[in-house]
Amino acid sequence: MSEAEPAPTRRTASARRRARRARLSAQRRGEEGGADAVGSIKFAGFAAALLVFVAVAAGFRESEAAQRLASVFAVFGPIAEPGLFGVSALEWMALALAFFLIGRFVLKALKSRR
Repeated sequence: MSEAEPAPTRRTASARRRARRARLSAQRRGEEGGADAVGSIKFAGFAAALLVFVAVAAGFRESEAAQRLASVFAVFGPIAEPGLFGVSALEWMALALAFFLIGRFVLKALKSRR
C-alpha cells in the first residue's frame, strides 16, 4: 500500500473505483491548487497578439504614436523619480508586489503540507 492511498475500509469495490475516478478528475481539473495550463496559454497568446497589434500600429504611424505614448506615460514620471533612500515609488511598488506574491506562495505551500 502506498502513502497516497488511504487505509482500506469496508467500502465496496465500485465505491472505491468511483472515489478514485472522482479524485483523479479533480486533480486533472486543478481543483487542488494546480495552475490552469490552458488558461495560461490562452492568456499568453492574447498578450502576444496584443503586442504584435500595437507594434504594427506604431510602425505605420511612428511619430504620431510616439508622441501619444509619450504624453500618456508622462503622467507616470513622478513615480519613477528617486524618492525615499534613492528608490523610486515604482520600485517600492514592485518590491511590495513581489513580497506579496512570495508570501502567498509560501503560505499556500505551508497549507498544503498539513
